[in-house]
Amino acid sequence: MWERPKMKNNSPISAILEHFYAILRSAIPSGPKKNEGLTLVELMIALMIASIAFVGIYTMSTQSLLTLRIAMEESRSSQAAQYEMEKLRQYTWEYITNLPSVSTLSSTNNYSLSRLNGGNATLTILPYPSGANPDDDMRSVSITITWNNPSGNTVTNVITSLLAEEGIADR
Repeated sequence: MWERPKMKNNSPISAILEHFYAILRSAIPSGPKKNEGLTLVELMIALMIASIAFVGIYTMSTQSLLTLRIAMEESRSSQAAQYEMEKLRQYTWEYITNLPSVSTLSSTNNYSLSRLNGGNATLTILPYPSGANPDDDMRSVSITITWNNPSGNTVTNVITSLLAEEGIADR
């Protein structure tokens, strides 16, 4: 406990200081007494506040993990679509033009697609521009990836590109 300094004389200043020290003594707590402790009500309130804090932290971390998983699956779907597009670019023009206009792609050789929950891919090849002669040397290629995200919703990701018999750089 805080102790006041000893006064040397009984002057008016020392009386004012004595009054000031009395105020300070009453404002500063003397510490817990031997038999004092937390009451059951105080303990219950502290537990309730701690529980609310932990529930908030748990909810926030659960939502963050769900958001992270959804983002990871969207990234996988983009990788799967890009992989299929690059694979298609390696084929000859004759092979591409003989493919059906709509076909289902297999996840056998596409690791990203196989990792998506219920993931499937569709390849669509159409003459470009729309309505053009099928013998023309340009095609619009779309790869559609569909899967079920962790929330149970069906999600679709589409990547579209143009392919031409001799490239599209000079067009």
